[in-house]
Parts: sequence; C-alpha cells; structure tokens
Amino acid sequence: MKVIDKYILIAQSAGNLFYEYLRDTKRIIKENDNFKVVEKKDVIDTQWTRFWFTEKSFILIEKGGARKRGSELISLALTGAEGNIMDCEIDIDRLFSEYPLQWFGAFKDREGNIQRGNFFGVNIIEDDEMGEAYTRTLHKNQVGFITNYFGPEIKVRITRRGYIQVHANLEEEMDKVFEFLRDEISTYIIEH
Repeated sequence: MKVIDKYILIAQSAGNLFYEYLRDTKRIIKENDNFKVVEKKDVIDTQWTRFWFTEKSFILIEKGGARKRGSELISLALTGAEGNIMDCEIDIDRLFSEYPLQWFGAFKDREGNIQRGNFFGVNIIEDDEMGEAYTRTLHKNQVGFITNYFGPEIKVRITRRGYIQVHANLEEEMDKVFEFLRDEISTYIIEH
C-alpha cells in the first residue's frame, strides 16, 4: 500500500487479482503392494485476492489466501515487476501511545536474551509483571487496540508494515473500513 496524499477517501474501484505460483506437495502412491509418500515439486497452483483503489493512490488489499505480500501482487499485475508499489509504514510507537487500551502487542529485532515476542490479554499495558517491560521496549512492530468506531467495541491489530486486521465481519460494509482508515489510521501513516 502506498499513500501519496495523507487523506484516504472511500474506494473508487475494486477488482479481483488471480495469480499462479509454484509449490511442493506430497502424494501417496502404491508401488508393489506398498504405499509410500512421495514429494512432487513445482506444482502450479492458483490463488486470488480482492483489492480496492482510491483516488488518492491508496490500495487496500484483502489478505485472503495470498501467498505473497499484497503490494508485490499488485505491483506484478500492474507493472510487471515487484517493488514498484510499496507498503505503507505505520507509526506504531505513536499508535501505541495514543490507544491506551491494548489487547495485543508484539516486538522483534530486540537485543538481549528475548529477541521477539507477542503479548495477548485484556489490557496488556496494565499487567503487573509484563506491562511495564512491554511499554519500555523500543522494538514494537504490532499493536492491537479496541475501537468504538464501528459501533460496539471491536478489536483491531495493526503492523508497522501496513497490515490491518479488524476483528469483525465487515465484508458487506467495506465503506466503513475505508472510513476507519481515513478517519482514524491515516494520520499514523509515515510517508517516505
């Protein structure tokens, strides 16, 4: 995903992206009254995912069954090469500080005996043993918080690399997801 302008508008068009990829698989074969498992290499398989464009050069890509990052798939489809469409970067540190009720947190690339980890809970920051340690770490790469934007409380998880997961079935209401991105998340996008 790439943002050229910091304001995100409701989707202007949508589409499906179908693609092929190579994978390995295993088969059971019978040979001389014995069964054995054999590997078959480079089997061509297919997958698809949906995407939505906005008029501000923002692309929302449904993860679905995608075996590659969405930006790579769209870049290949539109330009014939990977790397021409970039993932957006989310300011996780600011998001962490401005959404105090967090049910999830993750960190990685940390020096020391604990290099990475995930925290799950009701309010991980308030945990007596681990809350302060997690708050102090400078290597956060994901946060999960509670939002009332959609009406009832809904859990949201966001990664530094622009992966956004809303823990509710909003498939029939994608306009609400775009509005949430525009109203709540767009200010956390780091433009390069």
